[in-house]
Amino acid sequence: MGEVLQAFQVQTEETADGLLIRLIGEMDMSNVDQARKPILAAMQDQVPRPVVIDLSELEFIDSSGIRLLLEAEAASRADSNRLSFRGVREEVAQVLRVTGVDEKLSIAN
Repeated sequence: MGEVLQAFQVQTEETADGLLIRLIGEMDMSNVDQARKPILAAMQDQVPRPVVIDLSELEFIDSSGIRLLLEAEAASRADSNRLSFRGVREEVAQVLRVTGVDEKLSIAN
């Protein structure tokens, strides 16, 4: 039998350093809007603060999820470069490398 993937979840947490957004499970076109709202809202926040998107529990990403990450990065560049990504799993990192997106995102490990 194949591996069962988690249902997609978005968790947000206020930290001393800013806002942490965790993406968990599979992100695809059926659920990307669930992540789009909090991510883009954080980029439009009136009080600029660092935003970290944690991808360590993201098991799958399709083109709609990639587009969201690029939208968030563009919004960040337009507003003080306060977005960063961390904890990319190998499966997701490979997709980002193949598409060239890894070079466009500020990814820390």
